[in-house]
Amino acid sequence: MLFHNRSYRTQVFFFTLLLALLPVFACILIISANLTKEFSQKYQDTFDRIAAQTNLSIDQTLSNSIRISTLPLINSDVNRALNTDYGASSPSSKYASDLIMIKQQITQANLLNTDIDSAIFINRYGYTFEYGNIVFTNHLSNIEELAQNARDNGVRTWVGPLQKSGFSNSSYQNILPIVRLMWDVTTNQELGVMGVAVNFDTVDNILKTSAMTDSHILLLDRNNELYYSPDEELFADGKNQALLEALQAACTDISTETPDRFTSVRADHSEYMVSISYNKTADWKIVHFLDKSLLYYASIYNLSWLFPMFLLLVLSSFFLSALVTRKLSKNASQLVEQIDCCESSTGCTLKPIKNASYEFIRIVESYNRLTQRLVRSTQDMYASQLNEKQARLQMLQAQINPHFLYNTLNLMASLANIYDAPEIRTVAIKMADILRYNLKSGPIVTLKEEIDQVERYIAIQAIRFPDKYVMECALPAELQQMQVPSFILQPIVENAVLHGLSECERDGYVMINCFVEFDKLHILIADNGVGICPEKLAEIRQSLEKATQEPHSSIGLCNVNQRIQAYCGSDCGLSISSTEGKGTIVEITLLLSEEITPSPPKKS
Repeated sequence: MLFHNRSYRTQVFFFTLLLALLPVFACILIISANLTKEFSQKYQDTFDRIAAQTNLSIDQTLSNSIRISTLPLINSDVNRALNTDYGASSPSSKYASDLIMIKQQITQANLLNTDIDSAIFINRYGYTFEYGNIVFTNHLSNIEELAQNARDNGVRTWVGPLQKSGFSNSSYQNILPIVRLMWDVTTNQELGVMGVAVNFDTVDNILKTSAMTDSHILLLDRNNELYYSPDEELFADGKNQALLEALQAACTDISTETPDRFTSVRADHSEYMVSISYNKTADWKIVHFLDKSLLYYASIYNLSWLFPMFLLLVLSSFFLSALVTRKLSKNASQLVEQIDCCESSTGCTLKPIKNASYEFIRIVESYNRLTQRLVRSTQDMYASQLNEKQARLQMLQAQINPHFLYNTLNLMASLANIYDAPEIRTVAIKMADILRYNLKSGPIVTLKEEIDQVERYIAIQAIRFPDKYVMECALPAELQQMQVPSFILQPIVENAVLHGLSECERDGYVMINCFVEFDKLHILIADNGVGICPEKLAEIRQSLEKATQEPHSSIGLCNVNQRIQAYCGSDCGLSISSTEGKGTIVEITLLLSEEITPSPPKKS
């Protein structure tokens, strides 16, 4: 509808341009989609590598510290010290000696692990064995609280909140307190509690250096709360809470059974690509996310090299559309000029257009054929109008003859009455009635009027041929006013008299029976004449089916059948049965024109 009222040239131009540009846009969309998919896959692969590296760093840091808790299992002296109540059974010198022994054991076990700066062993009776810098040991002041958290959650290792180093000049900036319940496998009892202050800067450096540009890495604890973020300002003072909540919701199902996930989340009208990995050692979720708009910008940037090609294709499409439009519009203009020069009265034909396409050649040929048909149609219409005027004149002239004949018949009836000639009077009156019925009846009459017309005809024939014909009619009173097409009975009765009873000298019989069956009006016209031979009967039936009028049949059976079907439908009409030498039966089937009410029974 947008170009409906535009010129042909404009429509062709825009549609040609559209057809030329559609493949270009399709190619650009496909390339853009592939680039976006490729970038997304590359980011996903990078996220997976960073997650694997971070997991490995966390596992190494925590595993080295947890390895110290195995000293009671591999060293009997450490096991004994953790099971000794020094206040009840041993002097203080023994406690001091065991303290030195445990420090030596921890030092020996910690030779290759520089990330552990301090440790605390608390045996089952509450005696403390410290190792390392006392300042870092202070980070384990809440060791009993952390140990109780481990007991309450049914685990042996508990990672406490990340803390800042107490030394301003220390190389350790972030301290990770780890508490582990030491267990005696022989007695299946708790030996004591071990606390380790671990340097978290190694993990922090990996998180800061491995993150891609404009991406962020978070650590969420077992309760999906934010544990650590290298960018401290990202969620400080309640900022980006919607994003944090969306990330926490995405980590809900992350566990040992579902250790990783790559998904998308929406927050603050932005969409983020998120990679989540589960660290079993610390029970942390490593969350790496990136704003997806960066992918779109990267795709657009990489598509920028397509812009010159796209511009070239657009210009080529404009040029191609202009050429095609000029060619088509030129042929169309020549065609219009020829049509405008034609005069409808002469019926001129169009000349072939030079260098025209096949379609324009067909248009010219079709127009010329149409012009010829219009000329012939105009001539036929003119001739038809002349014939119609001539027929009207003849009809006006013929109107005098029926009236003159009708008046003459009345005069004959009067003269027959004067000269006492009843037969002539009867013939004149019946003929006048037949003429009046033919002149004044419409296309639809009552069944009683049709029967009366047939009786007039038979009355005249009876005077012509005394004792030759007898007609009986069975017309119930309730059917007399049925509406039927006019002139459907007389042609059939006339055929019965002229053809069926022509060789009968006397006792000729014509019977008309009217009745209702299966919601239709049936009229049977039977005679006891010579009948119809099978070949002739088949010919008549075929002519009724093909609606071709049979010659020498008065108005003709086909005419009657066609008028009945035009009035009542194709399921009505004439049917003929005949036996040669015995007679003929013609059945007329009509629709009921009104509801039939049976006559009440006569009183005896």
